[in-house]
Amino acid sequence: MARTPRFVPLGRFAMTRRITAADDSPRSTHPRSTHPRATHPRDAHHASRSIHTDDGFSIVELVIAMFLVAILAMAVLPLLVQGTRASASNTSLVAATTFAGERLAFFRDQFPSDILTTTCTAVQAHRATGIPDPARSGLSADILVSECPADLPGTVTVTARVYESADPTAVLATVPTRIVVSSP
Repeated sequence: MARTPRFVPLGRFAMTRRITAADDSPRSTHPRSTHPRATHPRDAHHASRSIHTDDGFSIVELVIAMFLVAILAMAVLPLLVQGTRASASNTSLVAATTFAGERLAFFRDQFPSDILTTTCTAVQAHRATGIPDPARSGLSADILVSECPADLPGTVTVTARVYESADPTAVLATVPTRIVVSSP
């Protein structure tokens, strides 16, 4: 068999080799690449370029990741803001309800459910407006007492109305209770 040079095109490279009698094995028909990562002739031209491009992130991947994070942040941020506002509102309502309950507890202590000793006039004497919260929360309370009932013994409704001291028209909590009265 005559020895003739053979050209093997590999992308933009061309390798030259001579075919010999020892080249009868299937493996020997492929040109050898000197690059350690090339295992097949079609990989020889990719191997030298892939050493530098396989490592790390490309700038396009980073921009896409930043874009996805921005979209997620825009979706989650309104929920966080809404949760914070609801929490602040709930805190104010709890403080107002607690303050109103404390004011009514005072009435229950002053006028126990004793039908013989509680008079309507004594209960109405405890009406008050602008009672400041002792906890200094910026809340104030008004104590409202209904009119005396026509039929005695009966009940008088006492209502604690709590609002912010800065804006008395914005009522935060209104808590009623009933006091038993025996005489006018």
